[in-house]
Amino acid sequence: MVFKRKYTGVLMSDNIITQIVLKPGESLSVSKQYTTKPRFRMIGSGEMRIGDGQSIDLLDVAMDATKAEQLVLRTIKDTVTYAHSDGEVYLPLSELLTKTGIEQFSRGFKSLQLRGLVKRTKRSHYMINPYGLIPSDFQKALELWNSSDGQSVFTPN
Repeated sequence: MVFKRKYTGVLMSDNIITQIVLKPGESLSVSKQYTTKPRFRMIGSGEMRIGDGQSIDLLDVAMDATKAEQLVLRTIKDTVTYAHSDGEVYLPLSELLTKTGIEQFSRGFKSLQLRGLVKRTKRSHYMINPYGLIPSDFQKALELWNSSDGQSVFTPN
């Protein structure tokens, strides 16, 4: 807020009342300072809250994962950007991985899918459980996750 004329009023902030009197020619400038944070992704902590459907500690999952499972998690995670508000990503595996890589991805995907950690939402579209890798539009992601049948048969591109 910037006042360049006489202002007499009451400002309330966090239940603190402040009265400011400005004389002609005086100005008041109020601004909020934001702290800068590095770019980040929110991940599940494994802690349950009342009303949560489930909880996944993605760090534990990643640390305990096999190399094949780590390939799946890393490939999906590295492709998710802020533009993927629901956490679903397009992965043309034949363009991204070698034949051996696709076979490894397939093994890891099947294992993670059986544990409810990843899904194939449609051909070449994958997502990590939204309780594990929390997308910016959690509700949309949860609806997509729940509406997807999971495509239980893995077929590379």
